[in-house]
Amino acid sequence: MSLATRPAAPAASAAPGTDALASPRANHGGPDSPFERIIARLEEGLTAALIASPLQHRRDDEDAIAVRTWMDERGFSQVLVDDGPAPGSGHRFVTRKQLEQAAPRHTLSALAEPVPAEALVSHDTSIRRLLPMLARRSYYFTLRHDRIDGIVELSDIDKPPTRLFLFAHIAELESRMSALIERHHPDDSWLELISPSRRSKINDLFHRKRSRDFQTTRLNCTQLCDKRDVMLDSPTLCGRLIGRSKSQWNDRFMAIQNLRDNIAHAEYLLPDRTDVSTLLDIVATLDDLIERFAGQG
Repeated sequence: MSLATRPAAPAASAAPGTDALASPRANHGGPDSPFERIIARLEEGLTAALIASPLQHRRDDEDAIAVRTWMDERGFSQVLVDDGPAPGSGHRFVTRKQLEQAAPRHTLSALAEPVPAEALVSHDTSIRRLLPMLARRSYYFTLRHDRIDGIVELSDIDKPPTRLFLFAHIAELESRMSALIERHHPDDSWLELISPSRRSKINDLFHRKRSRDFQTTRLNCTQLCDKRDVMLDSPTLCGRLIGRSKSQWNDRFMAIQNLRDNIAHAEYLLPDRTDVSTLLDIVATLDDLIERFAGQG
């Protein structure tokens, strides 16, 4: 069956299990500030096509052992198998693991399998939707119109577009936290809720920026850890917005901060490259906090 007559790729509709990563803006009427509207548009533009790798094509009459050696040398995990001399003339694939079972004189035709519908995603599937899908299988073929034009694997999560998606959402969380802190603790009264050492550093940075004619505030000189401390130590904010034990939320904020640091310092996003669940938990926490803080007065 040609791809033109296949069912639509799973990404065209809501994939099972992806609701947990639905945009937090969907539940409160969408973005409510210019900054949040920019984040929403950025999220729409960060798609599978930006992290997919081009797929290699091989003819179905090629020797399987020779192709396996070729794949080993180049680090390819899968290749598309064409039914004729023209690339894209077939819609089967073979994995390097399958070729390990190849006997002498086997051709790719004997081992290639049809591309299953559940392994297809549209090239414009958002990274937000793609992340939980990669928890269910380790790779997807990207589909543009009726042709497979790339592959997304777990290792592709580490690429810059995914890092940008995550960093933007951490920035959105910080923006919402700042707005709440400023509203409930005006005139820098929140400074009393952080440690003396951090207070001193914030004041120092504030004065250095002002001495260079930067239009800034002390709140704009804080780090995520400072905002976390204010949120957790403020009776008003902690009681109204969080409703969990401080230690539980402190752990969640620390996970977000560690992820932010890993993004900034080009560290691995996945502690275990075969397990995306930890990253999904952090994204779910980000979404939960952004939704909790949305529209709060």
